Amino acid sequence: MNLYLGCTVTFLADMIWRIFLPGLPYPQLVVLWLFWEASDTDDYAVPTLAFFAGAAWDASQHGIFFHHSLVWLLLVLIVRRLNLHIWFEYTITQILLALAVSFATRGLGAILWLSRFSTDVAETRFFEFLLIGAGIDALLFPVLCRVGRSQTKRSLFSTVGS
Repeated sequence: MNLYLGCTVTFLADMIWRIFLPGLPYPQLVVLWLFWEASDTDDYAVPTLAFFAGAAWDASQHGIFFHHSLVWLLLVLIVRRLNLHIWFEYTITQILLALAVSFATRGLGAILWLSRFSTDVAETRFFEFLLIGAGIDALLFPVLCRVGRSQTKRSLFSTVGS
């Protein structure tokens, strides 16, 4: 799938999920897509796209501007750095990696979100959304890997066979 088309589709799917199912735990479709693309490519379009997608997300959700940009850019850069050390071929490693990425991005997002308020923040359903949402992400990521698998791997200069 084209890089920009994939970003647009996951962005809209994530927005639709949050608009029409507001009380339910949600998968982080954009984060899972960025995770997959960062593990699959070596060009610099993915970190740039992660930054701009995060800025668009913050603008559309009325959040802290550049909050998601920094979190998603950090995710992409870490995944690209670890790309040589982590094995993405097996389902169990995909589940464990998606679980770790989901906990990290959701936890960092919550820390940055809670830092805007005083210490007497009302009790939220944060842990419920963290655990169930991370489980959804972990089960959805291997499916995304199977659907998005292709015979060519993009490079900075051209496409090369896997």
